[in-house]
Amino acid sequence: MRPKYTPRTRCICRGCGQEFFTKASKVKKGWANFCSFTCPGRDAGRFWARVDKSGECWLWTGCTDGHGYGYFYAQRRLRRAHNFAWEIENGPIPDGFEVCHNCPDGDNPTCVRITHLWLGTHAQNMKDRHQKGGYEAITTLTAEIVYAARLCRANGEPLTAFVEKFGWTIYPAVRGDSWKHVPFPTLQHECDTDLTCGEQKDVARR
Repeated sequence: MRPKYTPRTRCICRGCGQEFFTKASKVKKGWANFCSFTCPGRDAGRFWARVDKSGECWLWTGCTDGHGYGYFYAQRRLRRAHNFAWEIENGPIPDGFEVCHNCPDGDNPTCVRITHLWLGTHAQNMKDRHQKGGYEAITTLTAEIVYAARLCRANGEPLTAFVEKFGWTIYPAVRGDSWKHVPFPTLQHECDTDLTCGEQKDVARR
């Protein structure tokens, strides 16, 4: 016996403008405004309500990290504000690319204005930040520090000391997204043959 066919109704997403099809019963109940739960347009109004557009840079007024980058909860997870702003206007960020700043008066991490953002690889982003005199992590991070941080993570130790010194860029290095030439620790008890966890934190604070 063939399954009963449920007619589908053509709809236009109020968030991203994409066409999608859904059950007629959902349209009747007013549940067909967005194409999916992960559509950036679902949270666009809430997002822009927290942006100050009075100046050249459009400044995020919500929560920020230690370097001034904004954070916004959307799509069921915590997102960086300038990344989310890019996705509202341009769709998903392609794999291997990051959203970078190019503000006229110098890069402003709290800026979410689309015309002040551009796509680049991680290497391009780091080079651009270094040329513009970005925060200290670009010039002070070394292979020894990266290995010590990875070793600390392998032993279940928090990376608090590294984050305080080098900022959030330590996390891509620990994951291997950057500093790929630095080997990963092979054994969890490798501390006794290299740096102890306490010594690792001392390295980070130098």
